[in-house]
Amino acid sequence: MHPEDKQQYDAEFDRIDAIRSASEDLREQRTFDIAVGGLTVSIGIFTYLVTHAEKIPSRWMIIAIMACFGLAVVLNYYSHILSTRCMEKILKRINEHKKERDTFNAAKLQEEEAEICKFGTALNWVVSALILAGVVLIVIYGIKYVLL
Repeated sequence: MHPEDKQQYDAEFDRIDAIRSASEDLREQRTFDIAVGGLTVSIGIFTYLVTHAEKIPSRWMIIAIMACFGLAVVLNYYSHILSTRCMEKILKRINEHKKERDTFNAAKLQEEEAEICKFGTALNWVVSALILAGVVLIVIYGIKYVLL
């Protein structure tokens, strides 16, 4: 293995490790904050309606809102665990390339990363969709049953 290849693998290892750390710290916290905030707002709306209305309109919608945010919290937590495992596999794979004295190939590493992390990527899209659905349902519910 050429010294340049080793340096590039080391640099890629450090880059992936930094991404893993940043991902764990920032994205997961923000997603969790949004999902918990949405769950809190939906519980607040439900509490308001229970204390101010004889009949609670559209219970299914309140349950759907809470389910969206609650599921987003749980899946986000799982995606955090999955992301860490994914990055550990990528770091292990980089070390294998170094042991095998492979020529550095950034495109190949990116393909391997995409393959290893494809489930986590899909899960993050699901969490985002759940949060978006929860927000849309809160807005619709608020306009239809609270403001009008």
